[in-house]
Amino acid sequence: MEAASTGRTLILTNHPSLLAEIFLLGALAAPLYLEDSRRALWTMPDVRLLDSWGMPDWLRDDLHCIVADRRSPVKSGRASHKAMAVLEAGGTIVAHPEEGRTFGAANKHRTALKRGRREMQKIERSQLVTIAARTGAAILPGWVDVPYARDALSLGACIRRLMTTDDVITFSFRQPPYRVTADFDLATENAILQEKIFEA
Repeated sequence: MEAASTGRTLILTNHPSLLAEIFLLGALAAPLYLEDSRRALWTMPDVRLLDSWGMPDWLRDDLHCIVADRRSPVKSGRASHKAMAVLEAGGTIVAHPEEGRTFGAANKHRTALKRGRREMQKIERSQLVTIAARTGAAILPGWVDVPYARDALSLGACIRRLMTTDDVITFSFRQPPYRVTADFDLATENAILQEKIFEA
């Protein structure tokens, strides 16, 4: 994971499941951050998800979670400031501009965009490119393929399926990192990001 060793990078991917993008991607970087804790990947999960799991605050901190709450502009703003501080300190963050799982409850009334066999929700309100522009962070687009993405599985069911089936979860990073210029249009940059994720 060169992005984790380089730092000041936002790894932005689609969001098909509860498990793969948040925990397995971090596990791939484990050899780096076991030697240097500053190389640990940060994530930006929604507070409602962590609350539903009963995850205590101390564990959220230990797992390098920047907790977002899309229901509150004030709390969302705090999460953005925390993300900028992490990036400015040389950290790497994994986040998902779909604002919820592709086929999850937050997007259940939306129709996903398609590119061949790939599907993801349109990136509309995400401010992640703004965070990248303000911190000078690189954006690394990625694609996560999870065979059971359309199934409404709990975290426990995701773990059991991962351990007991031959389903293969694939991470793909075929697009190089890029930077957003300071003078940008949010809608245009979100559309560019969307295409780069589809092509990753």
